[in-house]
Amino acid sequence: MTLHAYNSDVLFTTTLDLGSSDDFIVGSNGFVYGQGTLVQGRSGNSFTLAGGVSSAEYVAFQIGSASDQASHCQFLITSTGVVQAGIGILYSGGGLSVVNRGSIGCTISAITMFNPTGGRSIIDNAGTIVGGGSATILALACTIRNSGSIINTGDGYSLLFQDVEITDDRVINSGFLGGSVRLGGGNDLYDGRGGGTVDGAVFGDTG
Repeated sequence: MTLHAYNSDVLFTTTLDLGSSDDFIVGSNGFVYGQGTLVQGRSGNSFTLAGGVSSAEYVAFQIGSASDQASHCQFLITSTGVVQAGIGILYSGGGLSVVNRGSIGCTISAITMFNPTGGRSIIDNAGTIVGGGSATILALACTIRNSGSIINTGDGYSLLFQDVEITDDRVINSGFLGGSVRLGGGNDLYDGRGGGTVDGAVFGDTG
């Protein structure tokens, strides 16, 4: 395991390739930026973001791939953490944990997930997550707890679950969802009894 820690301005001119179980930390005085994919991750990586991360219109964190799927990766974005990118987290695999208390602002998608091997994923948002593409969060085999704001600035969904009937997805919303929600197939649940609101519709497909 290797610790990659940054607490000042750092320009990434090439993608940082993490080994399995490496830790990546941006301190509150740190700002990591570049013009391409910033970090390529693998299984067991842990990310703590208390400062800024910016990859312009590109991918900030690409974790796993079709041939090397990831499992059990963790993201903590603290109240001072900011991620700006085209796509914030592009994740291939399962067992992803994202805890956001800060801000994720993306022109396309904040979080996009594929190939859910390796366990269910959990997204816990009490901050602000913004996207502008077809879905702010594209999820699969996932539980999403939202007490903050998840917003799509275009005509897309705030939450879009891929339509696979074998997955049971959960949305527990006590915050604000700016854009419709599509749960897809499976025995899914939307729970807004905690006072959550949706600017749009909630679609429940087969299951």
